[in-house]
Amino acid sequence: MDKVKRTEYNHKYYIAHCEEEKARGYRYREEHREEVNKKRREHYALHPEDKEYARNWKNKHKERRNKERRALNYKYRVEALTHYGGGKLACVRCSESDIRCLSIDHINGGGYQHRQKLGGSGVNMARILRREGFPKGYQTLCMNCQFKKRIENHEVGYG
Repeated sequence: MDKVKRTEYNHKYYIAHCEEEKARGYRYREEHREEVNKKRREHYALHPEDKEYARNWKNKHKERRNKERRALNYKYRVEALTHYGGGKLACVRCSESDIRCLSIDHINGGGYQHRQKLGGSGVNMARILRREGFPKGYQTLCMNCQFKKRIENHEVGYG
């Protein structure tokens, strides 16, 4: 297959399988983060003009990239909250469904220490749980129920 036909074929394939290809790329970069970063550093050491181009491109498209990132973060948050809400986007105790009030709760406590160890909360937590295949030990609670639980279980900050 000549180069032009191959390019056309690749473009059509990508259009037809865009979401799958993006997800595959994200997974690869997550799984091979150190390797990818090493190759990137080596490339930029040899081609400093590419680093400057990338920096300019990021600045030029900052608003669009932020909008896309916010949409992806929202998707991950909804996915995690729904999973830990028993298939519903709602608090498992009181059925509150306003997403602004919902959070991921560590069933056995220790969330503060866990977040410190992972270096993230909120969206980062949803992203991490998604990457780990939604492990057990979490639930979706609204903030009121989460504070009630902390008081009932004498967790951090409450006597």
